[in-house]
Amino acid sequence: MTDPSKLVRFRDIATMLAVSGAAWYFGANVWTAVLIGGAVTIVLRAASLISVPEEGGFRWRVERRARAKGGRSDVANLASSLSRGWRGTGVTANRRLVELARRRLALQHLDLKNPDHRPQIEQLLGRRAYRSLTRNEYQGMRLRSLVHCLDVLDTLDPAPRRLRDR
Repeated sequence: MTDPSKLVRFRDIATMLAVSGAAWYFGANVWTAVLIGGAVTIVLRAASLISVPEEGGFRWRVERRARAKGGRSDVANLASSLSRGWRGTGVTANRRLVELARRRLALQHLDLKNPDHRPQIEQLLGRRAYRSLTRNEYQGMRLRSLVHCLDVLDTLDPAPRRLRDR
């Protein structure tokens, strides 16, 4: 912690008086000159308190960070793919949704890509969710369609509610 007596030094007072005198000399009234002198002194003092490392003190990361499976980076990537403006959601969100749907439907012995299973899947999920899940993944899906599909898929979860809430 800095000593309060060192906060205002003689050099700061001299700087304020010199800048104020110069501002007054060039036409500012007394109070404006004092204000300008004080402002310039504060800015200079703040700039002197910022520590800059010696040359070579900055080190750019050369090696790549190890990406752990899951975790914050996955959440950040998925969250950034959820909002793509007017085009809808991003490809990452669409792929994850279809992957989730395939896993949930596999528990019901249904395959999303099998056209013979379409009537059963539409009966379970509804026509809107089925069409959203089987469309081209590069077409943007609206966020409300993605949320609707997640809500419908949540009803297929075979785990009891008390186990899911843990």
